Amino acid sequence: MADLKPKLTFSASPLPFFNRAIDVITLPDGRDAFVQRSLMRNALSVELQQYVSWTGGTIYANSALQRIDIFGNIKQRSYFSAPISFGFIQPIFRFDPIAWNKKLFPIILDESQRIYKEEMEVLTLETVKAFLRCMWRNKTWKHQ
Repeated sequence: MADLKPKLTFSASPLPFFNRAIDVITLPDGRDAFVQRSLMRNALSVELQQYVSWTGGTIYANSALQRIDIFGNIKQRSYFSAPISFGFIQPIFRFDPIAWNKKLFPIILDESQRIYKEEMEVLTLETVKAFLRCMWRNKTWKHQ
């Protein structure tokens, strides 16, 4: 049943992504130049998902924020934000595990209840046997 409830996911980059490399950049006049670049990237997002049982798809709403810091001679900080985005994911040729679990879990539950009842009966039988052996050893149980 938990798969059918909405899911709220919060994700953040635990450590900033730091990249220091020499990259090829095309200049405005068409020439290529090798430039040393140092940058750091951070990301943060929040997503709400809801499974749609009659189609097997998922509806989602997402909000994300990214920040890039460029180091070096020209220092620059820029942000990219997606305040909110909505979408629907519909797998066409993929197995739907939630629909299968809806059919499978009642069978598994019934089987586990039968196993529990059987184990309780075996426990009762073993308890009675142990009681009778104890009574027989102590001679408190006499034949008539």
